[in-house]
Amino acid sequence: MIAFGAYLTLIARIGAEKAAYTSIINPIIALVLSSLFEDFRWSTAVFFGIALCLLGNILTLHKKGLRFAALFSESMRPRNLNVL
Repeated sequence: MIAFGAYLTLIARIGAEKAAYTSIINPIIALVLSSLFEDFRWSTAVFFGIALCLLGNILTLHKKGLRFAALFSESMRPRNLNVL
C-alpha cells in the first residue's frame, strides 16, 4: 500500500511516462535481495545488464539524454520511399 501510494505520488509529480521507467530498477533490487538471501552469484553479464538498465534510465530521464535519444530515433526512422 505504501509503495503504490508513493508510485501514484511520483506519477503526479513527474508524469506517467517518466514514472514508468522506474520499473526498470526493480530487477536490480531483486538481484541485490537475491544475493543477500539466496546466495546469488554475481557475474560479468549481470553487471553488464545492470549498466544497460541504468544507462537506459539516464538517457530517458535526463534532458540531454532525451535529446540524444531523439536524434538516435530520428536517424533510425525509415526514409520516405516514393516509388511512384
